[in-house]
Amino acid sequence: MAESRLWRSVVKHPEAVKQEHLPTQGQVKITDAFSAATKLPNSSKGAKELNDAIGYFIAKDMQPVSVVQGAGFQYVHGETV
Repeated sequence: MAESRLWRSVVKHPEAVKQEHLPTQGQVKITDAFSAATKLPNSSKGAKELNDAIGYFIAKDMQPVSVVQGAGFQYVHGETV
């Protein structure tokens, strides 16, 4: 996987990373946050709102509809709905 320009900058200039942006001991890991989440029933108000938000995202950001067919998007959507 190619390094991002941001990552190369961080490696080259570590002093530029502000300490307040680094993880703290009390910070929840993202994997723990997602594992604690519960799935929404398909017919629930929350699921409908999420689907509406996805439609808005596609239209507003002019994303191709195929963006929802990617494995990463499918994983996120499957975990939340």
